[in-house]
Amino acid sequence: MSKASKREARKQYLTEFLCEFDYADGAKAALLEAFDRVFASEEDERLFEEIRIRFEGDPDEKYPYLIERADALAEKHSVNAYTVYLLVLILLSESSKTIYAKRGLSLEMWRSNMFDLKYRCDNLILVKGVYGTDCPEWYRRFFAATRFTFGKLQFETGLLGKDCEVAGRELKADDTAVFIHIPRSGDRLTPESVDAATREAAAFYEKRCGIRDPIFACHSWILYPENKTILSETSNLYSFISRFDIVDVEEDTSYKELWRLFDKEYTGNADDLPQDTSLRRAYAKRVKEHKPLGVALGVWVYRP
Repeated sequence: MSKASKREARKQYLTEFLCEFDYADGAKAALLEAFDRVFASEEDERLFEEIRIRFEGDPDEKYPYLIERADALAEKHSVNAYTVYLLVLILLSESSKTIYAKRGLSLEMWRSNMFDLKYRCDNLILVKGVYGTDCPEWYRRFFAATRFTFGKLQFETGLLGKDCEVAGRELKADDTAVFIHIPRSGDRLTPESVDAATREAAAFYEKRCGIRDPIFACHSWILYPENKTILSETSNLYSFISRFDIVDVEEDTSYKELWRLFDKEYTGNADDLPQDTSLRRAYAKRVKEHKPLGVALGVWVYRP
């Protein structure tokens, strides 16, 4: 295939990916424009080909190189680095299909994971006014096929990181846990959807890793204990929090993570924060009163 043909094939893949995953029109325009600028020369084509080859050889080990080269492309062509990160990741998603197949994982599992690229793009335009992703390192485990999406939740194995006793079990910091992540998809996290996702994940990890009755863990601002005093006992989030025993809490008053709830960065003025939900109003009130916010580690000893 000639260099021009290869370039057109990549652009066609990008276009089809953006349509398949239902990106906003503004995101489509920004990413296609970035493609035309970033891959205008043969030199840049060769650079991306080097990224692709290294990535396919060892997606986990070569991930820092991917970010480093994406930074170089962004600087060279005066394109926002966040946009270039997403552009490169989307183009490499084609190669990641091969990685999933080699590891015995389905195309549908690949597709479920790739939706996270869109979720972050949708959020970033609200928070920073840019189409792209500001956390390319987050996608390392998606692309290495070691983080998985089941239903409305994401899962990956890791060390628990805390000695604790939960549900009559003595747990150690170096015990393997299945960590739960909650994607910013906009979907309602109903009890039924949590049940379905964790049931599917438990079956997957038992079959693939031999983990029976997994220790589910979640480290998130959502589990911060004060949230239960704010939320209605009938709310979906209250139900989710209640599944976990909270074993560690970290508080802070920097409010640097407020964007996760408010979809905008904190400017230092709580009145600038959207207050269209009861949780947002309660959080804005805590900020005005200079009260701490925080994150918590919760553990759930799962039994079907």
